[in-house]
Amino acid sequence: RILGLIQPELNARLEKLHTLENLLKDVEAAGLDQHRELNNLRAQVQLRNRKTAASTDNELPLDSQWFDSFYLRFENTFRGTREDIRQRFSIYLPILRDSASVTQSAPLLDVGCGRGEWLELLQSEQVAAQGVDSNTAMIKECRQFGLPVVHADALTYLRTLPSNSFGALTCFHLLEHLAFPSLLRLLREFERVLQPNGLLILETPNISNARVALEEFYVDPTHRRPLPSRLLEFLVSSFEFREARVVPLHPTRHRIVPDENSMLAVWLRNQFEGPEDYAIVASRK
Repeated sequence: RILGLIQPELNARLEKLHTLENLLKDVEAAGLDQHRELNNLRAQVQLRNRKTAASTDNELPLDSQWFDSFYLRFENTFRGTREDIRQRFSIYLPILRDSASVTQSAPLLDVGCGRGEWLELLQSEQVAAQGVDSNTAMIKECRQFGLPVVHADALTYLRTLPSNSFGALTCFHLLEHLAFPSLLRLLREFERVLQPNGLLILETPNISNARVALEEFYVDPTHRRPLPSRLLEFLVSSFEFREARVVPLHPTRHRIVPDENSMLAVWLRNQFEGPEDYAIVASRK
């Protein structure tokens, strides 16, 4: 009888308890949703901050015209005279003649032509050639020497060209300035615009020379990362190129090891007085 009297009240209280439990579950679920949303917002903010930092790192602190003039002065100070560079480039003339790939209808394109020493040498040899460079000051200097050049970003310019446009492509000391994805995109465009059997020549610093690897490479503030010869040879061979070979270039002008033939002296000469640059020479399949 007593149970019958209190049962309605117990039922009412149990119903309130179930209501409170359901409310608590709803609150907990809402809290979890808010927590997830908060974590998502934090992740988005962190991603935006990283992108902003990366973008800021890549932006020049001064206008591009000033930087172009600065980099020309840098080249004039550290690269060598026009006469020195023309003399260095003359090693490629026999390779170019042997390939017999350049004609008036299939000229040579020098990608990242800089001050134009290679184009100047080719012009004196009556080889059909033109250059492309994004540096305004370099292009101005090339035009002062009457050299045929285009002012454009190399990759953007290559993408405007028809396939099989050129008999030879040369690219001197540009690849080490590029991020790896850009390097791959550039090699892909080289593959596309070069004619079958066309000649490819790529030159870059040789970090097998310890002095280059430890100091000289980093004198240029725009260098991104060095390219070991076996890596670049592999990359070129990964595209439609054949007979890729490494050509050691430019023995160091800094003699630091005694002129003796001990094992130590020979090892030191190989490490510190070896070629400062190398080239990859290949043909389009």
